[in-house]
Amino acid sequence: MDNKLPLKYMNGESAEEYKKALGAASIENIEPLVQYIQKQKDFIEDNRNMF
Repeated sequence: MDNKLPLKYMNGESAEEYKKALGAASIENIEPLVQYIQKQKDFIEDNRNMF
């Protein structure tokens, strides 16, 4: 939030996909995790009426 990055909503339905991306990522290659996060919905955009 301090960096003004969008909040991403990660639900339990994608937990296996998250674990797979996390397992495939490494210090040298974070791309699997980045791709997973980019596919997630923007929490604030999806819940504008709450703000």
